[in-house]
Amino acid sequence: MKSLVRWAVQNGPGVNVMVLGVLIAGALSFTMLRRETFPEFELEVVLVQVPYPGASPADVEKGICQPVEEAVRALDGIKRLVSIAREGAGFVIVELNSNVGDVQKVVSEVRSRVDRISNFPELAEDPQVEQITFRQPAIRLAVIGPRSEDRDAEMKLREVTESVRDSLLDLPEITQATLLGREAFPDRCGIIRKHT
Repeated sequence: MKSLVRWAVQNGPGVNVMVLGVLIAGALSFTMLRRETFPEFELEVVLVQVPYPGASPADVEKGICQPVEEAVRALDGIKRLVSIAREGAGFVIVELNSNVGDVQKVVSEVRSRVDRISNFPELAEDPQVEQITFRQPAIRLAVIGPRSEDRDAEMKLREVTESVRDSLLDLPEITQATLLGREAFPDRCGIIRKHT
């Protein structure tokens, strides 16, 4: 340590060049950093959902949840399986161990095994397998029109809302804009959630 201090005292220009180099590297790194106000993060959770229109929860349990559980149970890295049988749809939540190296590989394996299930009920729809990702809206923007029961006014409002969404998506800083429909404000409007 003393020799390093001695060298720094005797070589002032060398130390200045080193400090300048560190400052330039820091400034370059800062400009290249990815920044998010509300970051997206992925959980080690895979959701398998299979619509089964008109089926009771008991039928969904037997025809959807049990076959999916049996298909994915033996995969490496699974911490817990949770099944939800509702009227008209079955859901299996596959929670992975936190030390799983490649989550996308496990998601692909789950999808592959679910796709190979041949004993789903005839009326069951195609299964959907996805990793759960949470996004927080950065900004909510409301597009509000006049109160009217006229179908043409509603369609015009929808067109304006879609135009605003498309304009937002043209901006390079915006990666996602989601339209929310009339359920948020039943009497009038379209809503856009903007994600950065």
